[in-house]
Amino acid sequence: MRIIILSLLLIINIIFIFHDITQALTVSFLSIRIILAFLSFVLSIFLLLLRVNRYITILTIVTLLVSIIHIALIAHSVYLYIY
Repeated sequence: MRIIILSLLLIINIIFIFHDITQALTVSFLSIRIILAFLSFVLSIFLLLLRVNRYITILTIVTLLVSIIHIALIAHSVYLYIY
């Protein structure tokens, strides 16, 4: 179950990252993007602390890095939109 949740969060984060990169920097769907990025960030940290096996740990680290990149892109797009 953890692998499925992490995989879904990873895929959805990657889709939103590619959407952010290909589209002009806007704040469309900002609340969904923020909720998704921080949910995946918190769940990744929680699952990283559990350390079940090596595969889940690697998947958790990858999901954590992708969510950090997604949070940085959200902050960048909000900064450019406001200023």
